Amino acid sequence: KQWYQRRVRGTPDGKQYFDVRCFHPNASSYFKSTLSYLYKGQDQRKNRAYRRRMEQVEGGTFTPLVFATTGGFGPQLEWTIKRVVGRIVSLHGEMYPETTAVLRRKLRFCLLCSTLRSLRGCWEKVRVYGLGQFDFNL
Repeated sequence: KQWYQRRVRGTPDGKQYFDVRCFHPNASSYFKSTLSYLYKGQDQRKNRAYRRRMEQVEGGTFTPLVFATTGGFGPQLEWTIKRVVGRIVSLHGEMYPETTAVLRRKLRFCLLCSTLRSLRGCWEKVRVYGLGQFDFNL
């Protein structure tokens, strides 16, 4: 089985691993479920599959990045975004709402680029962008 997680370097908590899951909440199989139940269920599935391995074998923490095709985020991803935005605001004095909006947009764009690369292949060196080069108060 291929392993699709991403490791984030430079975090104050040490090794952090993320894995992406996208789902379509309007699918017929989810018809009778509430949106909060679907997000929670997707988070739990990812945690069951990967958390123990990340903590015991890799020695890091694991956070599932759950996205809905309608634009929503899972609860653990929301918590992670709030935590990152809080650190950016406290370190750089940026405004909280603008920083949150830019970070969410950047995350969605990176996910889209990653999806396109995996579908058509990547023929050039992948550029890595950090958050330090963005001005959040546009």
